[in-house]
Amino acid sequence: MTDELNKIVPLTSAPTVAVARLDWTSARFVEEGIKLQPVYGTRYAADFLKNRMIDINVTLRVLVNPSQRRMYVNS
Repeated sequence: MTDELNKIVPLTSAPTVAVARLDWTSARFVEEGIKLQPVYGTRYAADFLKNRMIDINVTLRVLVNPSQRRMYVNS
């Protein structure tokens, strides 16, 4: 039984590619929503972000309070 337990891979060593990709995708959606706001209005941009499952708190922060937007490096 001890040998079997030693073969278990700790959760922390599991790949996190899917999570990172989700965050990157979300960041791109948020950037697109910000670009849509001056052209189509806040409601349209908010609906765009809602349809892409962006959290309402994030949507409010980036559309209503531009000074609170996070900056990230596009690499």
